[in-house]
Amino acid sequence: LSLALVTGSHYIGALADLPNNRLLAGGASGDMAVMRLTTVSNVPHITGDASLLTTTGPAPYQWFVDSTLISGATSSTHVPVVNGNYTVSVIDDLGCPYHSAPFPVQNVGVGEHGRSQPFQLFPNPAESVVTVRFNGTGTATLQIRDLQKRVVKERMEVYDGKPIPLDALPAGVYIVELVNGRTTYVQKLVRR
Repeated sequence: LSLALVTGSHYIGALADLPNNRLLAGGASGDMAVMRLTTVSNVPHITGDASLLTTTGPAPYQWFVDSTLISGATSSTHVPVVNGNYTVSVIDDLGCPYHSAPFPVQNVGVGEHGRSQPFQLFPNPAESVVTVRFNGTGTATLQIRDLQKRVVKERMEVYDGKPIPLDALPAGVYIVELVNGRTTYVQKLVRR
């Protein structure tokens, strides 16, 4: 525990524990201050990669890229759509803000080893419909899963340019699997 002395005080003469991790400190000259006992768990920490970022810390959340607020990015996860330094801010129950360290994200929208994705979903993020584009002829099979890998949209036959309705899916991040021949491709989808 580390406390800064109140201005004009030479030592802490009294220390009282208040609710919500607050401390009341009284100094030798009668100065008093209410201080917040801060734990490392209040500071958000970002983990993830170019496909999905996750943070810790108390809600509410606000995500930023290169110090610019990302409108609508207020959940504990975020799907990066551009390269840059991502940060997240949280506010605790007393209204104290905490900010993460920058988390660099590169290669957004690029497949393994720098290759472009073999199929595209657009628009992505999507609202009510997403269109599937893939390299190849004929049809492929598509299935959508949530982040817990539960199937939320059963396998269906798709062709290049087919619109997929998303009305039954709540807003969130999903994993789209496209099987073309013997190869399975995976890509994230954001439903607004």
